[in-house]
Amino acid sequence: MATLTLTELQTRVQQRADLALSDQFIPTSELTIYINLALSKMWDLALENDGQSFIPYTDVPFTAPTTAPNLYALPGVYKVLSVQLWDSVAGGVRRPIFPAMETQIPGLMSQQASANITFGAMYRLSGGFGLASTAGLQLQLFPPPLTNTVLYVRCVPPAPVLVNDTTPVMFPNGWEEFVVLEAA
Repeated sequence: MATLTLTELQTRVQQRADLALSDQFIPTSELTIYINLALSKMWDLALENDGQSFIPYTDVPFTAPTTAPNLYALPGVYKVLSVQLWDSVAGGVRRPIFPAMETQIPGLMSQQASANITFGAMYRLSGGFGLASTAGLQLQLFPPPLTNTVLYVRCVPPAPVLVNDTTPVMFPNGWEEFVVLEAA
């Protein structure tokens, strides 16, 4: 497990790119951009790794609203790993629900039922790209859940953005070399 700061990463990138440490061919601010881009790529690669969770996740609980819409904002979420409904009838366990394809939504909305475990609730994610004022993931349940239904969303945050020269970043299994080579 390696722990490096932005300054240490910048030094390693300059050495890999065969630049003199005093050379200002690439300004420090530009080098920081390259390092953050490489860190984002590494974050995506780590998330694609099935079986091992190198990125810490969080469980975010939601309670179904008493009024429509059945839309939940997910601020600060980069990727949703799973969605679960709380099943208090079955002894208080979480039951997974699965993503809905676009073609399934009309059938799910035409049912005169609310999202529950026995009916087979599904979810759909939208958003993520767009203007800063409108961007952000949103989760929608189909059909709408019963009032006060508890929903858990297991998610991961976006990759860290390094701005402070002394902020430490931990890398497992030599992955810091990916960031160095990608930025160089």
